[in-house]
Amino acid sequence: MDKILVIGATGKIGKLLLSSLSALSYPVAAMVRDRRKCTFPDSIDMIEADLEGDMRFAFEGCKT
Repeated sequence: MDKILVIGATGKIGKLLLSSLSALSYPVAAMVRDRRKCTFPDSIDMIEADLEGDMRFAFEGCKT
């Protein structure tokens, strides 16, 4: 199954979406600006990226 990338994962909707997808056993990744400020379960991959930079690497393993 392809991974689902959630951009804005630390926002209100992003957190709810991550929680729901994870509960349904979907493989998910959370795009964050600073991984040190985030606490997600180990089942969620964290990808550190800045929306102003090149983000192509963040989509590796995700179906678009």
